[in-house]
Amino acid sequence: MGLEPHRIHIGKALSALGIRECVCIRRRLCELTDGVAILDVRTTLESRDGAVIAISYTGVADWGEDGYQRFLNRALPARVRLDVVPRCQTAHAAYQ
Repeated sequence: MGLEPHRIHIGKALSALGIRECVCIRRRLCELTDGVAILDVRTTLESRDGAVIAISYTGVADWGEDGYQRFLNRALPARVRLDVVPRCQTAHAAYQ
């Protein structure tokens, strides 16, 4: 599903890493009929020193043979393994 950009609450863990603000630009989960889901997330973080960091990650989740039907019934497990690849980019001089 695609969403409009929105701010994400920064918890203690991200704050401790120096993250000041986080904006989710796009979240998309495409559920395929074979039980595999394709994940695509784009977001930006702003650090305390003013660096804007673009982060994107894509990946797959395997919900199992009956995963598509469980997805339609909104009966997904509490946890699922996600295989993702993150990419971080910034033009801030401190991180070159």
